[in-house]
Amino acid sequence: VSANPAGGGGPAGPGRAAPDSKYPPFPAERSVALVLFGISLALYLATLCWDPCPGLPTQALLTHLGAAPAAPGFLDPLWGWLVRGGARLPGLSAAGWTGLFSAICGAACVSLMGRLMTRVNYRGLKGLAPASKRRAIQARGLSGCVAGLYLACCTPFWVVSTRSLPGAFHLLLLLGAAWEFSEYQQRGSLRHLGLLGLLLGIGIPEFATFIVYL
Repeated sequence: VSANPAGGGGPAGPGRAAPDSKYPPFPAERSVALVLFGISLALYLATLCWDPCPGLPTQALLTHLGAAPAAPGFLDPLWGWLVRGGARLPGLSAAGWTGLFSAICGAACVSLMGRLMTRVNYRGLKGLAPASKRRAIQARGLSGCVAGLYLACCTPFWVVSTRSLPGAFHLLLLLGAAWEFSEYQQRGSLRHLGLLGLLLGIGIPEFATFIVYL
Protein backbone atom coordinates (compact mmCIF):
# COMPACT_ATOMS: atom_id res chain seq x y z
CA VAL A 1 0.00 0.00 0.00
CA SER A 2 1.42 3.37 -0.99
CA ALA A 3 1.97 6.01 1.68
CA ASN A 4 1.42 8.74 -0.87
CA PRO A 5 -2.15 10.13 -0.74
CA ALA A 6 -1.87 11.27 -4.36
CA GLY A 7 -1.20 7.70 -5.53
CA GLY A 8 1.92 6.10 -6.98
CA GLY A 9 4.10 3.18 -5.96
CA GLY A 10 7.07 4.93 -4.35
CA PRO A 11 7.22 6.15 -0.78
CA ALA A 12 6.65 9.79 -0.02
CA GLY A 13 8.00 11.63 2.97
CA PRO A 14 5.82 13.62 5.33
CA GLY A 15 4.25 16.63 3.65
CA ARG A 16 5.74 15.63 0.31
CA ALA A 17 3.78 14.37 -2.70
CA ALA A 18 5.24 12.01 -5.25
CA PRO A 19 5.61 13.37 -8.75
CA ASP A 20 2.75 12.78 -11.18
CA SER A 21 4.20 10.84 -14.10
CA LYS A 22 1.26 11.73 -16.36
CA TYR A 23 2.00 15.43 -16.13
CA PRO A 24 5.71 16.26 -16.36
CA PRO A 25 6.82 19.64 -15.01
CA PHE A 26 6.20 22.57 -17.32
CA PRO A 27 8.89 25.23 -17.93
CA ALA A 28 8.88 28.14 -15.49
CA GLU A 29 7.27 31.48 -16.33
CA ARG A 30 10.57 33.13 -17.14
CA SER A 31 11.60 30.25 -19.39
CA VAL A 32 8.32 30.53 -21.30
CA ALA A 33 8.83 34.27 -21.72
CA LEU A 34 12.43 33.89 -22.92
CA VAL A 35 11.54 31.16 -25.44
CA LEU A 36 8.66 33.24 -26.80
CA PHE A 37 10.91 36.28 -27.11
CA GLY A 38 13.58 34.32 -28.99
CA ILE A 39 11.15 32.63 -31.38
CA SER A 40 9.23 35.80 -32.21
CA LEU A 41 12.37 37.92 -32.61
CA ALA A 42 13.85 35.36 -35.02
CA LEU A 43 10.58 35.36 -36.99
CA TYR A 44 10.40 39.15 -37.20
CA LEU A 45 14.06 39.60 -38.13
CA ALA A 46 13.79 36.94 -40.84
CA THR A 47 10.81 38.72 -42.40
CA LEU A 48 11.75 42.31 -41.59
CA CYS A 49 11.34 44.96 -44.27
CA TRP A 50 14.66 46.83 -44.08
CA ASP A 51 13.76 49.32 -46.82
CA PRO A 52 10.92 51.85 -46.91
CA CYS A 53 7.68 49.99 -47.47
CA PRO A 54 5.08 51.72 -49.68
CA GLY A 55 1.93 52.97 -48.05
CA LEU A 56 1.33 53.67 -44.39
CA PRO A 57 4.86 52.77 -43.11
CA THR A 58 6.49 55.33 -45.42
CA GLN A 59 3.83 57.91 -44.61
CA ALA A 60 4.42 57.37 -40.88
CA LEU A 61 8.16 57.93 -41.39
CA LEU A 62 7.71 61.05 -43.48
CA THR A 63 5.32 62.49 -40.91
CA HIS A 64 8.03 62.55 -38.26
CA LEU A 65 11.01 63.26 -40.49
CA GLY A 66 9.58 66.58 -41.62
CA ALA A 67 8.97 65.54 -45.22
CA ALA A 68 5.18 65.65 -44.91
CA PRO A 69 4.37 69.08 -43.46
CA ALA A 70 0.63 68.70 -44.00
CA ALA A 71 0.43 65.80 -41.55
CA PRO A 72 -0.20 66.66 -37.88
CA GLY A 73 2.98 66.48 -35.83
CA PHE A 74 1.30 65.84 -32.50
CA LEU A 75 0.49 62.20 -33.27
CA ASP A 76 2.74 59.53 -31.68
CA PRO A 77 5.17 62.09 -30.20
CA LEU A 78 7.43 59.62 -28.39
CA TRP A 79 7.63 57.25 -31.34
CA GLY A 80 8.34 60.21 -33.61
CA TRP A 81 11.24 61.23 -31.38
CA LEU A 82 12.62 57.69 -31.68
CA VAL A 83 12.23 57.83 -35.47
CA ARG A 84 14.17 61.08 -35.68
CA GLY A 85 16.87 59.66 -33.42
CA GLY A 86 17.13 56.51 -35.55
CA ALA A 87 17.50 58.61 -38.70
CA ARG A 88 20.74 60.03 -37.29
CA LEU A 89 22.29 56.64 -36.60
CA PRO A 90 24.80 55.22 -39.10
CA GLY A 91 24.64 51.83 -40.77
CA LEU A 92 20.96 51.62 -41.67
CA SER A 93 18.32 53.87 -43.13
CA ALA A 94 15.58 55.40 -40.99
CA ALA A 95 13.23 52.66 -42.19
CA GLY A 96 15.78 49.98 -41.23
CA TRP A 97 16.37 51.27 -37.71
CA THR A 98 12.66 51.84 -37.13
CA GLY A 99 11.78 48.39 -38.43
CA LEU A 100 14.43 46.83 -36.19
CA PHE A 101 13.03 48.71 -33.20
CA SER A 102 9.51 47.51 -34.11
CA ALA A 103 10.76 43.92 -34.29
CA ILE A 104 12.30 44.14 -30.80
CA CYS A 105 9.14 45.75 -29.42
CA GLY A 106 7.01 43.07 -31.07
CA ALA A 107 9.09 40.26 -29.58
CA ALA A 108 8.86 41.92 -26.16
CA CYS A 109 5.07 42.12 -26.56
CA VAL A 110 4.88 38.40 -27.32
CA SER A 111 7.02 37.63 -24.28
CA LEU A 112 4.94 39.85 -22.00
CA MET A 113 1.68 38.43 -23.30
CA GLY A 114 2.86 34.90 -22.51
CA ARG A 115 4.12 35.95 -19.07
CA LEU A 116 0.83 37.66 -18.23
CA MET A 117 -1.22 34.65 -19.27
CA THR A 118 0.82 32.38 -17.01
CA ARG A 119 -0.47 34.48 -14.11
CA VAL A 120 -4.13 33.81 -14.85
CA ASN A 121 -5.04 31.65 -11.88
CA TYR A 122 -7.97 29.53 -10.76
CA ARG A 123 -9.58 31.07 -7.68
CA GLY A 124 -10.18 27.71 -6.01
CA LEU A 125 -6.60 26.50 -6.40
CA LYS A 126 -5.98 26.40 -2.65
CA GLY A 127 -8.49 23.62 -2.11
CA LEU A 128 -7.19 21.37 -4.87
CA ALA A 129 -5.12 18.22 -4.42
CA PRO A 130 -1.38 18.50 -5.18
CA ALA A 131 -1.75 16.69 -8.52
CA SER A 132 -4.56 19.06 -9.54
CA LYS A 133 -2.46 22.05 -8.56
CA ARG A 134 0.36 20.82 -10.79
CA ARG A 135 -2.04 20.39 -13.68
CA ALA A 136 -3.39 23.90 -13.11
CA ILE A 137 0.13 25.34 -13.18
CA GLN A 138 0.89 23.42 -16.36
CA ALA A 139 -2.35 24.71 -17.91
CA ARG A 140 -1.29 28.26 -17.10
CA GLY A 141 2.07 27.70 -18.78
CA LEU A 142 0.39 26.19 -21.81
CA SER A 143 -2.03 29.12 -22.06
CA GLY A 144 0.93 31.51 -21.97
CA CYS A 145 2.63 29.65 -24.82
CA VAL A 146 -0.53 29.55 -26.92
CA ALA A 147 -1.34 33.23 -26.34
CA GLY A 148 2.22 34.32 -27.12
CA LEU A 149 2.54 32.21 -30.27
CA TYR A 150 -0.86 33.35 -31.50
CA LEU A 151 0.11 36.99 -31.05
CA ALA A 152 3.47 36.40 -32.74
CA CYS A 153 1.87 34.81 -35.82
CA CYS A 154 -1.20 37.04 -35.97
CA THR A 155 -1.01 38.79 -39.35
CA PRO A 156 -1.85 42.37 -38.23
CA PHE A 157 0.67 42.21 -35.41
CA TRP A 158 3.28 40.59 -37.65
CA VAL A 159 2.86 43.51 -40.07
CA VAL A 160 3.41 46.21 -37.43
CA SER A 161 6.39 44.27 -36.03
CA THR A 162 8.19 44.05 -39.38
CA ARG A 163 7.52 47.55 -40.72
CA SER A 164 8.28 51.11 -39.67
CA LEU A 165 4.97 51.42 -37.81
CA PRO A 166 4.33 52.43 -34.18
CA GLY A 167 1.82 49.66 -33.42
CA ALA A 168 4.25 47.25 -31.71
CA PHE A 169 5.73 50.06 -29.59
CA HIS A 170 2.26 51.20 -28.52
CA LEU A 171 1.18 47.68 -27.57
CA LEU A 172 4.41 47.26 -25.59
CA LEU A 173 3.52 50.34 -23.55
CA LEU A 174 0.04 48.96 -22.91
CA LEU A 175 1.26 45.49 -21.95
CA GLY A 176 3.96 47.06 -19.79
CA ALA A 177 1.28 48.94 -17.88
CA ALA A 178 -0.73 45.72 -17.47
CA TRP A 179 2.42 43.96 -16.22
CA GLU A 180 3.13 46.65 -13.61
CA PHE A 181 -0.49 46.46 -12.47
CA SER A 182 -0.14 42.69 -12.09
CA GLU A 183 3.14 43.14 -10.18
CA TYR A 184 1.48 45.64 -7.84
CA GLN A 185 -1.37 43.20 -7.22
CA GLN A 186 1.03 40.40 -6.36
CA ARG A 187 3.69 42.30 -4.42
CA GLY A 188 1.94 45.45 -3.20
CA SER A 189 5.08 47.50 -3.87
CA LEU A 190 4.69 51.24 -4.39
CA ARG A 191 7.50 51.06 -6.96
CA HIS A 192 5.28 49.08 -9.32
CA LEU A 193 2.39 51.44 -8.68
CA GLY A 194 4.64 54.39 -9.56
CA LEU A 195 5.83 52.65 -12.74
CA LEU A 196 2.20 51.98 -13.66
CA GLY A 197 1.42 55.67 -13.27
CA LEU A 198 4.48 56.59 -15.34
CA LEU A 199 3.50 54.26 -18.19
CA LEU A 200 -0.06 55.55 -18.13
CA GLY A 201 1.19 59.13 -18.20
CA ILE A 202 3.42 58.34 -21.19
CA GLY A 203 0.91 56.14 -22.96
CA ILE A 204 -2.27 58.23 -22.84
CA PRO A 205 -0.95 61.06 -25.06
CA GLU A 206 0.98 58.53 -27.18
CA PHE A 207 -1.68 55.90 -27.71
CA ALA A 208 -5.40 56.66 -27.33
CA THR A 209 -6.29 53.05 -26.40
CA PHE A 210 -4.78 53.71 -22.97
CA ILE A 211 -7.97 55.63 -22.15
CA VAL A 212 -9.97 52.45 -22.77
CA TYR A 213 -7.54 50.57 -20.49
CA LEU A 214 -8.39 52.98 -17.67
